[in-house]
Amino acid sequence: NVMSWPQLVAAVRAGAAPADGAGSGGEDWVAAMAERAEEAAAAIVAVCRRTMADVASCERAANAGALEAVVAAMRSHAADTGVQEVACAALKIVCNGGDAAGLLRKQRAAVADALEAVVAAMRAHAADTGVQEVACAALKIVCNGGDAAGLLRKQRAAVADALEAVVAAMRAHAADT
Repeated sequence: NVMSWPQLVAAVRAGAAPADGAGSGGEDWVAAMAERAEEAAAAIVAVCRRTMADVASCERAANAGALEAVVAAMRSHAADTGVQEVACAALKIVCNGGDAAGLLRKQRAAVADALEAVVAAMRAHAADTGVQEVACAALKIVCNGGDAAGLLRKQRAAVADALEAVVAAMRAHAADT
């Protein structure tokens, strides 16, 4: 029983992983979300924006596979500026937080290759101010943390050439405010 697209989006908005149509690790769900990347990322962002009033929304979204779905969408739609910008915003919003749960979300994003996906977005959309701005913010949020895992995330970002991408963005958009 494969879930329909509206059911997938409703599941993301509700903060629960779909029970039907998902593989043992949610692979089918992540693939389905990647196929409809722009809608998926927008739904994830909508869920996460509730964190201003409800911090638990990001935790539910992360537990439902939102981070993995966002990275899959970024890979599947690498040429789509809108998808990259919204996906970086989703990563920034979901991973925000310095508490233990926030640090775990940051680590989960890193394990899902979010840092590499963000750097790839910055390279592919170097001329787009919106992508560069939100991608830099996403890198900052995901790398934040003084614990051992935080230091490894910073090292992983360096290996992915995040520093070079940020410097290139600063140079290319120096006149932008």
